[in-house]
Amino acid sequence: MIYVIGILCMLVFAAVNLYIGITIFETFRYFMPSVNSYIYWTIFLLIVLSFFIGKLSKKILPESASKIFYTIGCYWMAAIFYFIMAVVVFQIINLLHYFFPCIYIYDRVRWKAIFYTISMSVISIVLIDGTYNANSIKLSKYDLQVEKDMTGVEKLNIVMVSDIHAGRIIGKNRLVKLVKNINLVKPDLVILAGDVIDDDVNLNELGDILEPLKNINSVYGVYAVLGNHEYIGGNTDYMVREYRKLNIKLLVDEPEDVDGKFYIIGRNDTACRNFTGRERKDIFQLAEECDRTKLLITVDHKPIDLKNCKNAGIDIQFSGHTHRGQLYPLNFITRKIFKIDWGHLEDCGFNIIVSSGFGTWGPPVRVHSRSEIVQVVLRGASV
Repeated sequence: MIYVIGILCMLVFAAVNLYIGITIFETFRYFMPSVNSYIYWTIFLLIVLSFFIGKLSKKILPESASKIFYTIGCYWMAAIFYFIMAVVVFQIINLLHYFFPCIYIYDRVRWKAIFYTISMSVISIVLIDGTYNANSIKLSKYDLQVEKDMTGVEKLNIVMVSDIHAGRIIGKNRLVKLVKNINLVKPDLVILAGDVIDDDVNLNELGDILEPLKNINSVYGVYAVLGNHEYIGGNTDYMVREYRKLNIKLLVDEPEDVDGKFYIIGRNDTACRNFTGRERKDIFQLAEECDRTKLLITVDHKPIDLKNCKNAGIDIQFSGHTHRGQLYPLNFITRKIFKIDWGHLEDCGFNIIVSSGFGTWGPPVRVHSRSEIVQVVLRGASV
C-alpha cells in the first residue's frame, strides 16, 4: 500500500511540474519567441529534479554541490506551492468570465501570458522576502506572572528556542548567530524545545554544526527535549550522546529539580510511539514526582495535552513544532489543528508559549512567519 501511495504521489508531482513547465514555457514564448526549447526544458528538468539529486547524490557528488541542488530543490517546492495558488486564481477568473460574459477578456493568449508573468514576479518577490524572514532573527519577549511565590527566585529570565533544524541548510554559521543572540539577553535558563536537528543530516558533519551550542551562557544551564524530526531521522541515540558532549541536559519523560528552586519536566515527543512503539508518560505521573508548591515548567515539542497540563498543576509550558505555518496561508491550518499555534495563552493559571521556531523545514523561506527566539521574564505572585 505504501508503494502505491508513493507511486501516486510521484505521478501527481510529475503532472503538476509538467503543467507548470508548459505554462512557464508558453509565457516565455509569448514575449520571447526565439527562446530555445531544448535549453529551457533541460534547465527546467534540472530544477524539478534538484531536490532528489541533492537527496540521493550525497555519496557521489561533493557535499557542496549536493547542498546546492538540495537548496534549489527546497526553493522549488515553495515555488510550486505558490504557483498552484496562482493557477487556482487564474481558473477562478476564467470561470467568472464564463458565467459573467460582461467580464471582457479581449485576447486570451495575451491575458494568460500577462497573468503568469505577474504571478512569477510576485512569487519571486515572496521568496526573496521569505528568505529574509527566515534569516533575520526576531526576539519575542513576554513578561508573565505565575500564581506561585517562586521562593528563592525573584524572577526567572528564560530563553526558549525551538525547531532549529540544523543540517544541510541551517549550518554552523546560523548557530553561531543564534548563540550570540541568546547570550545577549543574559538568560537564567535556556530551553531547546525539540527538532534541534533535521531528519536528513550528515552525522559526520553534525557534531561540528552543533558545536556552537556549547558556548551558551546560562545560570541554571541548558535543557532540551526531543522533537518529531529526531525520531523521523532515527537520530535519537546520536542526540543523547551529542547533548552530553555539549553539556546540555536532555529530558525524556522526566522531571529535573533545578537547584531546589523549580522543576523542568521534559516530555517525550508523541512520535516516539510511531518509531519506537513506546507510549510517553502521563503528565500527571510526571507531576507527581515534583514538589507542586514550586514552579513547574513543562517542555513539550508539540503544543498539545494542554488541558491535562493545566489540571496537573503545570505553571507554564514551552512548545514549538508549528513554525506558525512557515508558508502563508498554511498558518490558517496550524490555527485549526492546535488550540494555539504561536504566541502566549493563559488559562486559569496555566500558561503556554508556542514559538514559530528558529530554523525552517524544507524551503528556507518564511512567509508571514519569522525566525524567532523567545524570551520570557517570569515572576512569582509575591513580586
